[in-house]
Amino acid sequence: MDWLVIGASGRRRALVSWTPEARWLFQQIVEDASGNPGVRAAPKLRRPVIFCNRQIAVAGYQEGIAVKLDPERTQQTLQLPGCLLLGKGDRPRFLRGMVALPWSARDHWRDLARVAIEAMPPR
Repeated sequence: MDWLVIGASGRRRALVSWTPEARWLFQQIVEDASGNPGVRAAPKLRRPVIFCNRQIAVAGYQEGIAVKLDPERTQQTLQLPGCLLLGKGDRPRFLRGMVALPWSARDHWRDLARVAIEAMPPR
């Protein structure tokens, strides 16, 4: 019996499609947040993330980031052009309920990431 094995290529597709400028900006956000207690960052993963108190506060999403905000701040952020609320049809599941900020909203990345990290409840 012959076996046909189909495997993935050695290179895995990145989950974020960031420009070097976007990667640099995320690295700056990581450096800003690293002084806070309970914050851990994994900026080199296929989907870069910042954890706060073991919960995801900020994650890479397509060409931008996704941030976890309180309901009031979420409504304010959704007024920015290109921002959207990730819901049931969006993958991966752990990003549901977060607000996606595209590269065009990069001027707000730092402030909203800081707000998301500060709003995380302690565990």
